[in-house]
Amino acid sequence: MVEEVVPPGYGESEWREYVAEGRRSIGRIMDAKFSLGDLVDRMLKRRGESRVDDVLDEFGRQIGTTRSSLHDYRQVARAWPEMERHPEAAWNVHRILCPHPGRFELIRTLPLDPVTGKPTRWTTDHALRAMESIPQTPVTREEKVERVRRELRSDDLAAEVVGKLLERPLVAKRVVNTRGSRRSLRDAETERHEELRQEAVDARDMAALEAPPESGTDVQTGGEAALADVAPGDPVAGDVPLSLEEDVPEAAEVEAAGVDFRESPSVVLEVIGLATTFSRALRASIPDLQQIDVNEAGQAAVREVLDKVREACDWCDESVQSGRSGMDHALARMLGSERGGGE
Repeated sequence: MVEEVVPPGYGESEWREYVAEGRRSIGRIMDAKFSLGDLVDRMLKRRGESRVDDVLDEFGRQIGTTRSSLHDYRQVARAWPEMERHPEAAWNVHRILCPHPGRFELIRTLPLDPVTGKPTRWTTDHALRAMESIPQTPVTREEKVERVRRELRSDDLAAEVVGKLLERPLVAKRVVNTRGSRRSLRDAETERHEELRQEAVDARDMAALEAPPESGTDVQTGGEAALADVAPGDPVAGDVPLSLEEDVPEAAEVEAAGVDFRESPSVVLEVIGLATTFSRALRASIPDLQQIDVNEAGQAAVREVLDKVREACDWCDESVQSGRSGMDHALARMLGSERGGGE
């Protein structure tokens, strides 16, 4: 039984009269459109050699409607034989349900209200839900979210809207409380960091070509060295975290001093690349690690592997400073720890 609600200010009998007259009008509209569809279908079966579009154009001109409307009327009428048409469902409901393979059985079953869960009459929105489409008037949280998502298909438009929404403190707080959102923001910040690093390197290389250093100068310039070993999350001059960023500077504004290692041996470049990649990956994992409770076994495993990393770094550092290539103190210590022993 469909629940009938009488709005405030109306008597029950008065309201029921309005509803009854409205349903009769909807019925007349439905009958008229189905009647036109049936008529067009019969007419086109006798068109002979004439093109369908030409016949519909001329017929529409003479009765005061369009070819596309006549085409829709015919398609719906063909999809719904007269005996299968629901007298209390609007023509638009029949039109939306046309592609549904079980439409004849479906339209005989009252749809459920998405909020109350109670049976209700067929409307355009209920038909759209039955076709797994977004209703014209979303009422559930999921429908509203999906409606907004589809409206923001353009990345540029979505970025502008999200930026404005993040100006609302409560919205920003709830966004960063979601693990997936934090990861997306962190990935975007990492990508922006790399863009700034490359812009700084390109700017310094261009400056070096345009104004080569004077002979005898001991100062070497090179943005790549200064920025290559900076991991995501470390402050870069002119760069700020994505969550606080208001005005990202251009590459020319990024100032970073360092040594130029571009002519270093390939093994040096390889070590720098390995260290930078490891540092970046480890820093990206730490925020996720902070969100879980690590048991004692996990803590011990992490400490053990970090000890090995430190020993490898110490060995590398001592080798660079001393220039020794044989079995030195740091190497012996590292091998001892890997065997489960020590010094």
